[in-house]
Amino acid sequence: MIRLVFLCCHRWLAAVALLCLLLAAPVALAQQALGEPASQQISAEELETLVATLEDKAERQKLIEQLRVLIEARRAQAETPAARLPETRGVGL
Repeated sequence: MIRLVFLCCHRWLAAVALLCLLLAAPVALAQQALGEPASQQISAEELETLVATLEDKAERQKLIEQLRVLIEARRAQAETPAARLPETRGVGL
């Protein structure tokens, strides 16, 4: 049972990490086009893990929900203006 939970968590974490890498791929491609080295490469094992996650209906649904949470977090972060940071004052003001 513990092994199964570990394998599911490991698969999930690998899928999320791979998805983050895939989302960053356009930036890496742009860097390569500009002559800058890509910071990370996606391995065949990581791709296989993502495919296994997508093929499993329950794991795919978990991944979709996690992606939705990430989308909401990114949108909330983008909507938070920098002006809401606390105002600092110089010495003696």
